Amino acid sequence: MKRIGAAGELTFDKLEVLGEVPEGDSVVHVLVRSRLLAGELETESLEVISFKKVGENWKGMLSKKIKGIAAQLRKGFE
Repeated sequence: MKRIGAAGELTFDKLEVLGEVPEGDSVVHVLVRSRLLAGELETESLEVISFKKVGENWKGMLSKKIKGIAAQLRKGFE
């Protein structure tokens, strides 16, 4: 799978779509299980990733967590 870092310290070992929940005609929420390996350490997480239909394409939506980080960064540059 995907490695991050010059020496390949982090590896995304598994990415599994567990299901999806539509919200109307233009938004869908997808539940994903991912596994990350770092040497002998293994971690697994569940994430909900939301997508919005824009024209004929589906675009990833930013989570509130990411929007909050972006807002904090903007404040830091004011």
